[in-house]
Amino acid sequence: MNKNFCVADAVAIQVGGVYADLHNDFNLHSLEIEFTEKVVRLVFTRTVASRGSNSCRRLTLTFVGLDYLSASPEVITTMARDIAEIGYKGPLDFDHDWLMSEGQAMSADHFFLRLAGDEFVRLHGASASAHCEGLFSS
Repeated sequence: MNKNFCVADAVAIQVGGVYADLHNDFNLHSLEIEFTEKVVRLVFTRTVASRGSNSCRRLTLTFVGLDYLSASPEVITTMARDIAEIGYKGPLDFDHDWLMSEGQAMSADHFFLRLAGDEFVRLHGASASAHCEGLFSS
């Protein structure tokens, strides 16, 4: 999967000079699916005020050419929103107890978002991009 971002410290998305700490500063706001276009968007919104670091108010991850999407049932039923960990899983690896870091992942590996209560969203596409809105700067 070609990306314009990287997973940093297993809790953040880094795109350009922006470091969005999803674990401490954001909640999952929405998961949007365009079935015919094979596009998924994960939208995160900031829950705490800026701490003076380079970040944003809203972060959208867009996955295009989707070829895999899986989510634990409780993501919807309990509306899990708190991000616990971010990383990658091999396409055939369904042991969700550990995740690969950015440096360990290959382009075929799935993006994995672990939410509170061990809930998850797992996906892969031809490309993924991060878009930040409402930038803060230090």
